[in-house]
Amino acid sequence: MAGPSTGQVVSDEERHLLSQNGYDIGPTLGSGRMGVVYKGVCNDRAYKFYPNQGLEPVVNARTFTDNENNVYIERSLSGKLCAIKRLKEPMSRSGMDEAQHLVLLNHPNIVEFYTTLTLMGHQYIVLEYLNGGSLADCLREMQRKNRRFVDWQVSSIYRQLLFGLQFAHQNNIIHKDLQFGNIMFHIPDSRQPDRRVVKLVDFGAAEESTTKTRGRGVTETSDIWRLAPAFRAILNQSIIRTPGTEQQLRTIVAKMDEKRYVNIEQVLTELQPVLDQMPPEPTQETGLTRASVMERLLYRFHRQQRQQK
Repeated sequence: MAGPSTGQVVSDEERHLLSQNGYDIGPTLGSGRMGVVYKGVCNDRAYKFYPNQGLEPVVNARTFTDNENNVYIERSLSGKLCAIKRLKEPMSRSGMDEAQHLVLLNHPNIVEFYTTLTLMGHQYIVLEYLNGGSLADCLREMQRKNRRFVDWQVSSIYRQLLFGLQFAHQNNIIHKDLQFGNIMFHIPDSRQPDRRVVKLVDFGAAEESTTKTRGRGVTETSDIWRLAPAFRAILNQSIIRTPGTEQQLRTIVAKMDEKRYVNIEQVLTELQPVLDQMPPEPTQETGLTRASVMERLLYRFHRQQRQQK
């Protein structure tokens, strides 16, 4: 991505105000149609209210309850890396829409929203920092190194993409812009770079699903159709060793491309049984596989286990 223009340089005063609000801005990560993204760090002034799922006691934390009696707990973000997006246009409609959408979408496979700020006439959106690059970056790197995804990686990425998009659709949000650059990865452990958490990002073009938008063709089906090229590119960059599954996957991707699925549930109904035939993700003890002997042994073991059932 290109760097920011001189008109997008953050002034010292803006940096100070950002820090006062909890976010220390750092180097440029890249720029796009909406603005410039910087790497940042949350300081001890940064916090967020998370939904309390009732799984943990509330100790020494502020809470608030919304109109539907949902309880939220304040948690510190101090020390977390973040991505600070400075929008090109003050009070950008797409930027405000993105923030409103992301507030609703608290899911492991959707980029986490921290806050939005307006400082000195500029609008900022602060999100979690993702260190694994985009799907486009990943595919380029794998092609350069002549590497391939293996069965468990394809299964993991497919499921995560569908689970994230399904959650958005369940909240009546249609993404509309599922290009390779808007599918990002996070690598929680740098010692295991092949274990990727998939994150959908950039909800600036997203729309709420209504009768009016559906009349314009903005539907769950259209999002599934937009996801098909990513599924196909991942499959083309893979070595699938589970007998019969590659052709089944290609058939499902073709149906996505032909807009034959009404919703994600229909895709999962056909896809999950195919993915369940594949070997699971290897444990840390067995190590990561790269078309290795260990991968083939794991496959044989799980095949035998299925045959015995």
